[in-house]
Amino acid sequence: MKSKILGSFLILISLIGILKIIQMDYTLLKSSSIKYSKKLKSNRLFLNQIWHDDFKRLIDAGKIPIAWKKIKKVTFIDTNLETKSLIKHLSPPINLNKNGEYILEISVISHQSEKNKTQIILQHNLIDYDENTIWELNRTYNLTR
Repeated sequence: MKSKILGSFLILISLIGILKIIQMDYTLLKSSSIKYSKKLKSNRLFLNQIWHDDFKRLIDAGKIPIAWKKIKKVTFIDTNLETKSLIKHLSPPINLNKNGEYILEISVISHQSEKNKTQIILQHNLIDYDENTIWELNRTYNLTR
């Protein structure tokens, strides 16, 4: 009888230990998911900020064509799952013109540099309604700070 009670007690302690390990693994997983989510949100905000700042400098330097003020629509093209989720939160540095003549097509490409920095390449194509590209510009932004 004592051996059955002792055996049951050891099984119970083992189960409690296993449950603690599972709970710890879940807590770590949840914690890392929250950190990843915060990092992703931070990267989105950071990318929007540097993208807008970059285009403000380009516009001030006269490097952006006049057609930029005649963009009616912006479309994004994702290249993988990471860029697909990123696109949902991007805010292009333009003011749409409801009477505009052009579409701005932006391809979003993620990349790891040789120095292991996360980079986003934004390929901007200004397209007329005959689907001719009239201007293009590629910009690479480092997300690793």
